[in-house]
Amino acid sequence: YLLPYKKYSQRKAVDDFVHDIPLNENHETYQTLAGIENKLTKLKLPTLLVWGDQDFCFHPGFKKRFQEYFPHAETISFTEAGHYVLEDEYEGSLKEIKRFLKQ
Repeated sequence: YLLPYKKYSQRKAVDDFVHDIPLNENHETYQTLAGIENKLTKLKLPTLLVWGDQDFCFHPGFKKRFQEYFPHAETISFTEAGHYVLEDEYEGSLKEIKRFLKQ
């Protein structure tokens, strides 16, 4: 992931993105994202959650919250996949996504 971003100046946008994740109510984008979050259950679209159970960032509590926001969603969990589930379980993810899209 560093290859295309050899210098910090090329990675700054990614760093800025990570720092823009609101972790508390004092963050300037917290209310905006909370408003969006509160409306997620109103979305009634076919939904597939593809989850890596070994994710270092989005632990099982996040999966549970996503399932609460999207109670109609189908969830596919890969026990050995991590944060980059589409890479860690490329074949399995591709198979499930193709199956889901055919429905």
